[in-house]
Amino acid sequence: NEAGRKEEALEALFTILKKDLNYDEAKPNFLAIIASLPDGDALAVKYRRKLYSILY
Repeated sequence: NEAGRKEEALEALFTILKKDLNYDEAKPNFLAIIASLPDGDALAVKYRRKLYSILY
C-alpha cells in the first residue's frame, strides 16, 4: 500500500479475508486502504463489493 500499489495490497488482503475474516489486522488494513481512496473511486467500489459479498 505504501508503495502506491493499492490494488495489489487490497487483493492480497482480500485473499486472507476470504479464508479468515478475523485474521489479525487484515480487515482494519483493508478498510483503511479503501478509506484512503477518493470518493467514487472504481477500485474502492470494486473491493467494497467484494468485502460485502463475504460478509453477507
